[in-house]
Amino acid sequence: EKISIMRDRRFLAYRDKIHQESEVFSKFISESVPDDDVVNAEFLSLIEKLATQTKVSLVKSNPSHMEKKKYFNEYFANVDCDGKLEDVLAFMHTVNTTDGLLKIVKFNMTPRRGEENEVKASMLIVKFLVH
Repeated sequence: EKISIMRDRRFLAYRDKIHQESEVFSKFISESVPDDDVVNAEFLSLIEKLATQTKVSLVKSNPSHMEKKKYFNEYFANVDCDGKLEDVLAFMHTVNTTDGLLKIVKFNMTPRRGEENEVKASMLIVKFLVH
């Protein structure tokens, strides 16, 4: 019983830290899972916004498929874009570091013919929705 009390005291000592971390991560957790069409629309809208911010031209962006897991859903989108090499790399970095839980899973980049420092890129981007 004494060991149990000591363990409980230790948990109580971490209570404030656990509460603070819970507040930080709460923005990533969805109370209810919205309709797939709504999630895909928001997902593609965010990709368009990030492309505009980084001066990348989106050629095509289409939702691909969705995978349901125990605690989260994965929404995939195929994205084709072009622009200056540094802008495309900035776009990729922005996608991977946004608060929207996006990640580039696959990409293929090729130089544009006849233009210096211009590239075309095809990507598979995933959005995680934690529930």
